[in-house]
Amino acid sequence: MRCLLRKEGLLTLLILTGLIGLSNQIAYGDTSRVQNRFDLLSDSKIGNISINKIGFTITDTSQPLGSIGLQFCEESPLPGNPCTTPSGFNASGAVLQPQNETGNTGFSIASNSTINTIILTRSPSTPNGSPNTYELDNIVNPSSQGTYYLRIYTYPSTDGSGPYTQFGGVALATASGVQVNAIVPPYIKLCAGLQIERYDCSTATSYLINFGDFSSSQSSMATSQFTVATNSKSGYSVYITGPSLTAGNNVIPNLPSPAPSLIGASQFGINLRANNNPNIGADVIGPGSGLVSYNYNQPNRFTYNDGDKLVTALNNSDNQTFTVTYLTNVSNKQPAGVYATTLTYVCVANF
Repeated sequence: MRCLLRKEGLLTLLILTGLIGLSNQIAYGDTSRVQNRFDLLSDSKIGNISINKIGFTITDTSQPLGSIGLQFCEESPLPGNPCTTPSGFNASGAVLQPQNETGNTGFSIASNSTINTIILTRSPSTPNGSPNTYELDNIVNPSSQGTYYLRIYTYPSTDGSGPYTQFGGVALATASGVQVNAIVPPYIKLCAGLQIERYDCSTATSYLINFGDFSSSQSSMATSQFTVATNSKSGYSVYITGPSLTAGNNVIPNLPSPAPSLIGASQFGINLRANNNPNIGADVIGPGSGLVSYNYNQPNRFTYNDGDKLVTALNNSDNQTFTVTYLTNVSNKQPAGVYATTLTYVCVANF
């Protein structure tokens, strides 16, 4: 028997595009421009808060460096052109991460910074030509998709006033992001047969056990298997239902609690372990987390009660195959007849 339970589930993978700032080649002499400019966004999705990692190299060290102006504009990266704040952009809450400064260091954010202009200030000193990097957190990206620009200025003054020494421009872009959805349906798999190979339910063979003729001088034994798995986070339980062996009104008594095989006594029971008295059965195989219930987990002891729980997994569980051993003994007083039963294995999700 195979049961398969499915319901909808959702796995969401959000893929965000990232953009490395692009340097603009502006028609000015090299001494007027900072070099190796970039602005790396930690998150380029529209409207999101991002860390801007800004970098550049100063090539004119003849003037002291007292402040750096970082201006974000809608129109262009060129100084002297109009500069409108990109829609939705907000740098008024920007936070400088001083531990990540390199090159010319010792800056803080000046009080005259605005929603689209950040002034980094320090006591004026001669700059060096090492690569500079500054990380600014808590900057809100523009609210629409597209290109916007960063203008970089260096000043001798401490507040970004007066003539600048060098400048540079960087192009940035925001993206709406790509969302990919995939459905992973929860399932419970159970299949049963006399033998199952490699957890493959299609290999299950037969559902009929034939004990042949019972004898009071020896035990009658047989095995079958079931394979079970689930991706349910609450796991599963496997139950067995059905009566003991009967022939009309005559019954071979079931073993209500675990007991050994007694040749010459009428008894019917099962377990899910490898046994050596009698020599039959096998332990569970497979990487799953299902555990055999205590009464059915005792080698050389057998029991059977209609509706008993055989196996429980408390969380999602990979494939496992369980071997069920059936044991029947009869006394010489057991009435003649054709004894039969139908046993059903039921797998349900835990809640």
